[in-house]
Amino acid sequence: PTSAVKNLHKKVHDKGNPGLTDDELKQIRLKLDSAGIRLLTYYYHNIPGDAAGCRKVFEFGRKMGIETFISEPPLDALDTIERFCDEYDIKLAIHNHGPGDERYPSPESAYTRIKDMDPGMGLCIDIGHTARLGLDPVADTRKFMDRVHDIHIKDEDKAEASGNTCEIGRGVIDVAGFLEMLIEENYSHVVSFEYEKDGKDPLAGLAESVGYVRGLLTLLA
Repeated sequence: PTSAVKNLHKKVHDKGNPGLTDDELKQIRLKLDSAGIRLLTYYYHNIPGDAAGCRKVFEFGRKMGIETFISEPPLDALDTIERFCDEYDIKLAIHNHGPGDERYPSPESAYTRIKDMDPGMGLCIDIGHTARLGLDPVADTRKFMDRVHDIHIKDEDKAEASGNTCEIGRGVIDVAGFLEMLIEENYSHVVSFEYEKDGKDPLAGLAESVGYVRGLLTLLA
């Protein structure tokens, strides 16, 4: 199942669009289903703004059972995406990418674009990139909670533009406070671990991060 997900991700990104055949998608979906794996979210960087291109993306999402696309779409694509979110009942979560990202650096920069749109248009708050802007991930997430559809949880070695991902619990982010806030707000969508350190062999650091978060949740419960 892991190789099936990697294969799917590589083909989509290599082709620049969901260009897999129906048979390829069916085989991948069968492997995932047999292992009890659901693609609740999927990262698709630039969802196109033309109707035909956008429909291809959402048809791909429907066939794979995706509930939320994580994306950083062009501003002029948002109206088209909104229409397809409603038609396909698939959410959009705009990912904030921190310092250097001119389009969506902060949660607020995305929120201001979609706050008056269909409720399916929302945010994927990356707490690491938020912290690298010098913002408080706890306060920013709580502030925009009505549109948070997905969260990337991680830790950073410093709350500066030059900060890097580290094992959760070893950095500067108040992860315990962040989890406590999610519980208080009755957050019910996805929280995804995004471990960008040790890209060629991330398992040990990711396992440490997962264990730390599980321990925090046990204490909070």
